[in-house]
Amino acid sequence: MKAKEEIGMRRLAFSTLPCEGWSIEEMIALAKSLGFNGIELREGAGWGISSEMTEHQRREVLRQFKEAGLEITNIGSAVCFTGSSGDEEQFANFQEVVSLAYDLQARGVRIFLGYFNKRKDNRMIPIPYDTIVTRIKQACAWAASFGIQVWIETHNEFATGRELRKLLDDVDMPNCAVIYDIIHPLEAGESPLETITLLGAQCVHVHIKDGAPSADPMDLEWIYTKLGEGQIPITTIVNQLEEAGYSGCYSLEWERKWRKELQVPGMEPAVIFPAYLELMRSIFNSEMNEEYTMKTLITIANEGLRDLFWQEAAMKKLENFSQVDIIPLHERFTSEDLAEIIGEYDACITSWGSPSFTPNVLARAEKLRFIGHGAGSVAAIVNEDVFHTPIAVTSANKVLALSTAECAVSLFFAGAWDHAGYSARLKGGQWSNNTRETVLGVTRRVVGLIGYGEISKQVIRMLQPFNVTILLHSSYCSREEAIARGVELVGLNELFERSDIISLHNTWTSQSEGMIGRDQLKLMRDGTLFVNTARGPIVQERALVEELRKGRIFAALDVYEHEPLPKNHELLTLPNVLCLPHIGGYHGLLKRELCDFIVDELHRFVKGEALLGQVSLEHYRRLTPR
Repeated sequence: MKAKEEIGMRRLAFSTLPCEGWSIEEMIALAKSLGFNGIELREGAGWGISSEMTEHQRREVLRQFKEAGLEITNIGSAVCFTGSSGDEEQFANFQEVVSLAYDLQARGVRIFLGYFNKRKDNRMIPIPYDTIVTRIKQACAWAASFGIQVWIETHNEFATGRELRKLLDDVDMPNCAVIYDIIHPLEAGESPLETITLLGAQCVHVHIKDGAPSADPMDLEWIYTKLGEGQIPITTIVNQLEEAGYSGCYSLEWERKWRKELQVPGMEPAVIFPAYLELMRSIFNSEMNEEYTMKTLITIANEGLRDLFWQEAAMKKLENFSQVDIIPLHERFTSEDLAEIIGEYDACITSWGSPSFTPNVLARAEKLRFIGHGAGSVAAIVNEDVFHTPIAVTSANKVLALSTAECAVSLFFAGAWDHAGYSARLKGGQWSNNTRETVLGVTRRVVGLIGYGEISKQVIRMLQPFNVTILLHSSYCSREEAIARGVELVGLNELFERSDIISLHNTWTSQSEGMIGRDQLKLMRDGTLFVNTARGPIVQERALVEELRKGRIFAALDVYEHEPLPKNHELLTLPNVLCLPHIGGYHGLLKRELCDFIVDELHRFVKGEALLGQVSLEHYRRLTPR
């Protein structure tokens, strides 16, 4: 690990709240010139980003941040749930901001709870606690489907660790966390140590500011001051957080927009931001730790994969915080070879073709704490033994899933519009007949998804503009999450009976092999489209061929029982079948980002942050083994 000062300085961010009217370019330039590591982006048209941004605009913002080497820590939304009828509108706004956070690769979305009351003599409407709990569960379920956390700020009726501890326990959602705004618990009379202790590991982000109590005893809010001139014990709070194992960002939230006392000369960001960095440097410099440089081994020997994954930018990013060794190109590198050298490494990055972590390798991996797989399923790389060690296992499945989901949705349209059939007929000299021909189409159709994982979550998101009804068959999706995602949980046979388009997304295990057979296929209505981008053996292929021969249904397939598909296979001769050669993961941009994602995961691991692609033992047991 690096010295404490270096780790700390890599964890400093600022909120763009005082940057209203600035461009994204100006915010990034300020962050880079001063040495910040991340930026907390306020959502709203005046702050450079908003949920109204186009996909192109979102990609451009993300590109600028990546090129600058800056992290988007979270999206600071103005969403506030009060348990009233207005929460429906707030939730709709929240959904849009979650989508924005996903596109910008932010970890979380900040929300508020309760009413913004400034005076003790104001009479406030009581908060319906149970309604708030239900709403937060709904919000967390929605955000979880995007891999986004919900960050509740210590504010209003939920300003203290006491109130939030109960709420967090009652909500009981793994992606529900807290932004510790250090002034508000103090305003409510709670000590920093009590707040930090009560929030525990669910404190994932900290807002730094300073202030002092108001001279008016009826004021609930403190008066804000320059950093170091108020009564907030910032140094003590930071040290208590560090001792408690806090590993998130320390973010300056300079509330110049809201606070008149900060709207005076000498309180501008150009003055305050450098002073903030100086303050934090002095805190972290006071307790330096011995410097240690970690070592990472990359076990990718295939030249094509090496060229595809390890662009110069990804390697430089990794070398910024780790020494890096790579096994030689083209040479056969086995698990036995890995066992010989793994003892000196803290982390290992793998991909397709990398040797597996056998019991012998794990026994010698004395320092190893991280295995990052730059591909999808880790089943070929590790076995269950690794989950009984201190080693964290993560994969780039989230990235690969986006590619496969896009392939699946493209097959919905290609199949539902009979692209292959019309193309073949046109090449044979036959034009379409507008007076008698129609196609299935996708808009307002019933889409049935079998299996609920990263791919199907992305498919659900991609289908939102087309006003489809989505049926889902899965034992891994709760009723609450289904409601939040806007899908209907149904049995397998009911899904086949009701759907216009059926898409398979199950993992291939001994339990799922052959789960789709004659009994299900015969339930499909005439004209239904069957899509498979999962694995061929989940479907009884002979039964599928028999049903397709009748000409009453269509299929769009990317996977098969035996691959490569034999040249003389009947599927290739049927006019109602579109066949692809297992290309679901071939999206060029996304495929190049697989190991870049793992480098970011390793950086998160080093900083003690939550991993976005971490594989648990429960998840591992559901993976496709091949």
